[in-house]
Amino acid sequence: MTNPKRGECLITLAGNEYNTKLNLDGIMRIEQSCQKSFMRIAQDLAEAEFQTQHILFILQTAIRGGGHDIKDKAMKNLIWEAGITEAITAVGSILTNCLVSSEDQEGNEEAVA
Repeated sequence: MTNPKRGECLITLAGNEYNTKLNLDGIMRIEQSCQKSFMRIAQDLAEAEFQTQHILFILQTAIRGGGHDIKDKAMKNLIWEAGITEAITAVGSILTNCLVSSEDQEGNEEAVA
């Protein structure tokens, strides 16, 4: 089960489910790669002002954050197999998930083992 308050999200690409997670470091790397704020990246996606390389970078960063070490070539193949529309939808889910209201912090604790 994923916890949106921790930046976790479950996406489907090319018929396969992937746990994704964006922590603060991942968000900062995405901002640096796209040369835009996280909010601007989300807005650009909504306005169809988005580059394919950014889709690839966001998906790869989030999937790696979720525990799957996917290489560049495999990520490109996955996006190609899934199709650009499905990839954009997955990015939208990931970005939206990270922008959930922070007013309610319940569930934002690390699990204690």
